[in-house]
This record gives sequence, C-alpha cells and structure tokens, in this order.
Amino acid sequence: PSGENIDLGEATADTITFYVATGAELSLNATALFPSTDSGLDLGSSTNQFADLYLDGGNINLDTATDIDIDDNTASAFTISAGADTYFLITTSTGAEVVTLNNIEAGTMNIGTTNVTRTLNLATGTGADTINIGTGATNADAITVGNTGVATTIDINSGAATVNAVDITTDSITTATALALSADALTTGKGIDITSTSNALDSGVLLNVSSSQTAATDTTLSADIANLSFSPTYSTAVTTPAISGNVLDISRSATTNNLFASTLTVTGPILNITNTATQTTGTLTDSSNLVVVTQDADATGTLLHLVSNRSSTNYSLLIEQTSGGTDTLSLTD
Repeated sequence: PSGENIDLGEATADTITFYVATGAELSLNATALFPSTDSGLDLGSSTNQFADLYLDGGNINLDTATDIDIDDNTASAFTISAGADTYFLITTSTGAEVVTLNNIEAGTMNIGTTNVTRTLNLATGTGADTINIGTGATNADAITVGNTGVATTIDINSGAATVNAVDITTDSITTATALALSADALTTGKGIDITSTSNALDSGVLLNVSSSQTAATDTTLSADIANLSFSPTYSTAVTTPAISGNVLDISRSATTNNLFASTLTVTGPILNITNTATQTTGTLTDSSNLVVVTQDADATGTLLHLVSNRSSTNYSLLIEQTSGGTDTLSLTD
C-alpha cells in the first residue's frame, strides 16, 4: 500500500476516517458520512455514477453558487414526481425544450406570496413569446389581477406598427357581456379614455363600433349598436341638485398655426347620420325615422335649439328633398 489506511477513532474520537495517499478523505461518525475536508470529495464521477438516491425527508442544502447539470436532448431530463404524477419536468429535447410546473390535484400553486416588493419577469427576452393562460380548460377560467385595497396598474406596451396591441375574442357569448367595466366610485375621473396625439392621422378611426351580419337570422331585430344613458336618482339628503352636463358631447376644434401662413379647408360634417336600405330581392319596406327627438311633458326647455355664430351668408338650416317623395317639412302641433 502507498499510505492508504483506515483510522478507527484514534485520530478523532468515535470517528472512522478513510485515508488515500496518506491524506484523510472520508469520515464517518455516529451522525454523518462526510468528507474529511470541506468540499474535498465528489459523490460519484462523470464515468462512474450512483444510481438512485433515497432520502427520508429533511433538507438539501446547497452552499454558494450551484449548478445542477442535466442531460442534453432528453425528453425527461429532470423531474420531480410522486409515483406516476409529475409535478416538475424539464425537457431538453433539441428544438422542443419545455419546463413544466404542474398541479396534479385541484389546489393552489403559489408564486411570490410573501409581503415584500418584488419584480416578476416572464418572457423578457428578445424572442417572440407566446404566453398561454387557461387555454386547455374545459371549465370556466377565472383570472384575477390586483386587489381592491390599493390602485392596480396594467400597462400594455406595443412597438409594432401593423399588429394589434390587444385582441379579445369572445365569439361564444350569446346572452352574457363580452367586456364589462365597472367604475362605481368616479367623481372627476373617466371610465374610458381614448386619446391620440398622432400628427399623421389620415383615414384612421379612433373609435370604431361595427355590427355586420352577412347571414342574418333574427326576424325581430331590436338590438342597439350603441346605447348611452344617464339616469341619476336622488335618494339622499341633497336639497338643491343641478344637472348641467351633456349625455353626448361632440365637438371639433381646428386651428391654423400663427407661425406660418396656411389655407385650411373644412368640409366634413360634425355629425353624419345615414340610413340605407337596399332591395336586391323580395319585398323591402323601410318606414323608420332617421332621427327621433322626444321631450318629456314636464320639460320647459327647447326641443331643438340651433345656434349659428358664423359670419358667412350661407344657410343656418337647409332641408333638401333630392329623390322625389312628398312633404319636405311637416310641422304638427
């Protein structure tokens, strides 16, 4: 032998020490099997590896920087499982790398539940990411963001010029609401605020609400495309309430810059209402009114108030009948 020996407790009491080349390498006492010097031994080698490791609970303590090196191009390179149930899976198959964290039974999966301020990064690399949440369920998913205690902010940023920033598809809804927004504490704020400072706006539309039916089946269609209502009920101790706001406010303000001379031509109407009914076959009867204005019997204000503050000599009110018909204007008291 070249210095290999086994010390049976003479060097260190109640400790068996294994020596290799006169150096103490492995020690065993009543509570632990451990290297004789800190970080002095590997358990197995790259060519001679242990098989299964059985531990009866307890902790796995990893000090300093640690790397768990798993096999490349393997379907189940690393798993955490209970029998046939896999809770954590890493697949390193080339071109199909997957990390799966899974609840086998119904329960709760927590990420970041301690009361500290943190940043959670998800798919922050430069590649084009697809993030799926609740896409495989056959039952209804509930996704809750934020809480009622403090303000919650959701920022959606998009740097693409021709790709939609947000797409919401609810093509299965029949009697429910596709998008419900509640703002029950508003005072001077806004429920929905759509703004644009684009200096290049040409034929774009800031708000577009459209319903197109290419094979309509309803025989008693009474749906509204848009419905604006304002119905305050004063049931508290308010003695002199007053309402001066508009239910619908439409305005346009165009300004030419005084730093250079320009000629601005404005021809588009502020409000354009069109009703078109086209008969291609069958019978078409269109007796709908284009505009109906109804004033309550208790009202004392003007039903229709037109104010013209312009200096031109054109008409303040122009009514034209261009396609036949009977009365152009009929007033009934």
